[in-house]
Formats: sequence, C-alpha cells, structure tokens
Amino acid sequence: VAEPACTNAPSFRTVAPPADLLLLFFEQPVDSQNHTSSNATLLIVDDESTSRQLIRSALELANLKSISVDDPMLALRLLEENPFDLILTDVEMPQMNGFDFCAQARSIPMSKETPVVFITSLSDFDSRARSTISGGTDLIAKPVLLLQLSVKSRTYVFKNELQAPQQKTPGMNPQGSP
Repeated sequence: VAEPACTNAPSFRTVAPPADLLLLFFEQPVDSQNHTSSNATLLIVDDESTSRQLIRSALELANLKSISVDDPMLALRLLEENPFDLILTDVEMPQMNGFDFCAQARSIPMSKETPVVFITSLSDFDSRARSTISGGTDLIAKPVLLLQLSVKSRTYVFKNELQAPQQKTPGMNPQGSP
C-alpha cells in the first residue's frame, strides 16, 4: 500500500497520540468515559506576543482556556500556586530557555505529571533529545499548524484526565492572569 504524498514524520507524530488515547479510552471503565475537558486550563510560556496569540487561537479552536505569560519565572510561580492541564512553551527565551523551564517545572509537585509541549523553531535531533531529557512530552516545530496544535492539545488534556483526574483550583482567570 502506497503512502499518501502528504504523509511525513510530523503528521505521524500528530496522529499517534490520538490513536494511543483511543486505546486508553476504551480500556477505562464505562463510568469514567464522561470527561469533557471543559474546565481544563493550559499555560502558555513564550516571550513573543505573536506566538502567544497564535497558540491561544489554536486552543480556542479546541475550546480550551489558557493563561499566557512572557516570563518563565512568572510561569514557575503560577505553577507553584495553580494546577494546569497542559504547558505549552517556547525554547528560545531571554530569561530562561524552555528546557531549563521544563526541568524546573517538573520539580514543582503540582506540575510533576503535567504534559509539557515545546513549540519552537528548533526541530533538529539535539533539540528533540533535549526536550525529552528535560522532561518534555512533545515538541512541535514552528511554523505551527493551528489544527495540529489544537488536536495535540486536546489529546494531551484528555489523556491526562483519563490517567489522573485533578481537582482544579477555583479562581483562575483564563484570560491572562490569576
């Protein structure tokens, strides 16, 4: 069977997590299949305002709420005070690179198991390896397709809910700050 001309490694990386999620979903007891992800809150960490807005647009397509910040240190403080369902971060930032941010986020109890997706122009083998070593869950190369980001975000949020439901802290403002 020939592969379609548009099939490539990034498309396989986009399709694989939802396929894994379907397997996990069907392994769950029937009463746990009523997850909606409507209360999910995602954290965006990127020093470029255009990138943050693009990511927020993709998340809005997936009906996901987000808080976006341009400072990784502020993001770490937010992670210490609030649970998030997914963290989306750039790698190249002036205050702290995304790999170091991810490693520090993993040391915070509330974000120890939170999926972390790097959204970066760095897509070489070394960057992909560093993303995994630092505790990252996935890496999406820029330029980002809104549909790809929407599907991956929704998949990670839903998978996280199936594996370990978390109690959300009331009082979060999904429009930008707690």
